[in-house]
Amino acid sequence: MSEKISICFYGITRDLKKTYPSIEENIIKPAKKYGEVKIFCHFFNNKYINNKKSGELNIKNEMNWDLFNYEKLITDSPNNFLKNKFFKNIYKYGDPHLDNFKTIENLMHQLYSLKKAYKISEKFNSNLTLFMRPDLLYLDSFESIIKNNLSIKKDIINLASWQSYRGLNDRFSVCNSSYSAKIYANRIEQINNYLNDVRRPLHGEELLYYSIDRSNAKIFLINHRASRVRANGLIKKESFKTPNHLIIIKRFIINQQNKSKILTLFFRLIVYFYNKLLNLNRLKNFYREYLRSRIIKILKVFKKLIY
Repeated sequence: MSEKISICFYGITRDLKKTYPSIEENIIKPAKKYGEVKIFCHFFNNKYINNKKSGELNIKNEMNWDLFNYEKLITDSPNNFLKNKFFKNIYKYGDPHLDNFKTIENLMHQLYSLKKAYKISEKFNSNLTLFMRPDLLYLDSFESIIKNNLSIKKDIINLASWQSYRGLNDRFSVCNSSYSAKIYANRIEQINNYLNDVRRPLHGEELLYYSIDRSNAKIFLINHRASRVRANGLIKKESFKTPNHLIIIKRFIINQQNKSKILTLFFRLIVYFYNKLLNLNRLKNFYREYLRSRIIKILKVFKKLIY
């Protein structure tokens, strides 16, 4: 086989017994039909998972990584890399999730792990690189995506069309060149540029859009579905709605050959003001919840005084 296909897994596995069957059936087996496949992994060696937002409290992280039959696997202890002064700028722009930066730090772990997994795969010089989270239940076969992208000459980044939020979906990707793979995998390097340009807190989906928009890569939107599986075995109910008008606009902006065209500038303004509106709504909701909590506390004090 002349084609080389890398599959990079990164982050936290949680429990591969629940997700690996779908990974093997929908990703690994289809890839092996079209080329030589090698698997590269970077994982954090958390013994236990504690994530209040996802309802995972002191749950053992099953490190059954040998299921992957990997070419190379490396691990890191969590949080150590956050001490790097490169990341200090992140905290200056605030915590939009109001969870003491836990969500943002989880994103940082994801981006750091993604870069490390890709780095150990580069010597393989693959024609196609798949970036996959190991804690997802993949519901559709990637065979057609793999087959089609091996014959496309442009630098393409395939992304899920659903849940793009204020940017682009960052759950998984298929990249058909070393250039497009670098843009996708190394976006952690764009964080300070992103923060200095947009002047607001870090958002994973928006960072992905920012990084691709400032590159020469193009995007394809695919409808392949994947659900998050928690360490406690719960499968997150996801919304797989088809692309909305905004993500179609973002695709148009990125895929334009000449990014100075008037129509492109007009669409950029639409995206800009949409994100401004999101920020205002988030701020309004924050103050609404803040006032609500204050009122509840005051009422509790009065209740004690009355009784």
